[in-house]
Amino acid sequence: MRSENLVFSAIHLMMTMLVIVVGFSFLMIPFAPNFRMSVIELLCDKPKTLMVLGFGILSLGVALFVGFYNMHKKRYLKVDMGCTKTQIEEEIVREYVYNYWKSIFPEDKFDLEIILTRNQKIEIVTQIPKTSKSFEEIFSRVRNELGVLLARQLGYEKEFSITITQ
Repeated sequence: MRSENLVFSAIHLMMTMLVIVVGFSFLMIPFAPNFRMSVIELLCDKPKTLMVLGFGILSLGVALFVGFYNMHKKRYLKVDMGCTKTQIEEEIVREYVYNYWKSIFPEDKFDLEIILTRNQKIEIVTQIPKTSKSFEEIFSRVRNELGVLLARQLGYEKEFSITITQ
């Protein structure tokens, strides 16, 4: 799991737990007169506590919004093309790699994730279907053919990494 997704998942877990606690509290209010009186006292006598609670929930909401925005903003691959530079959208890179992977495994289903790292390196996370040939043969073929495809079609001549999952 990528570190950005890990932080967002932790915030998501905290928000989920908060919703469960608030829901349980509302279920408890009709059956617990002491708890009900504590809630009323908190609302009436301690407005600063409510401000702190409100600020915490607002901060959590802002963090969720920023995480959502960062997960869904477009990423570009910057490629040197002789005397100029160009930017290629991540989706175009994904399409080329997906079509190549589909040409190797035409009848198999697979998950494919393309990650553009901060230093403009392509990382491909995928799986090799179980119906495929030997791992070494496929890995050698992908390393050679996909590198040539990315260089010819997109001008990407840096190294790329492939992560194979099961």
